[in-house]
Amino acid sequence: MYDPALSFIGAMLIAIPMYVVIWLLLRRQARALFLFALVLMGVGIGYLTATGATTTIGRQAMAFVSGPAKAPAPVPAPAR
Repeated sequence: MYDPALSFIGAMLIAIPMYVVIWLLLRRQARALFLFALVLMGVGIGYLTATGATTTIGRQAMAFVSGPAKAPAPVPAPAR
């Protein structure tokens, strides 16, 4: 099921580190090369969003952040 919030989280988890790497590698190169790399990054993020991968990544990230699910408290047995 598509969830826009989880998809956004997943896309940002991929895009921000990718942008930092692109910037670090291409900061001294021609501006056109940097812009071309950003366009390729956008195409890649768009493909991942279209296939639903960003939603899955966002769901896994939220599960990791929220921690393991806690088991419900046991119900005490009735007294005899």
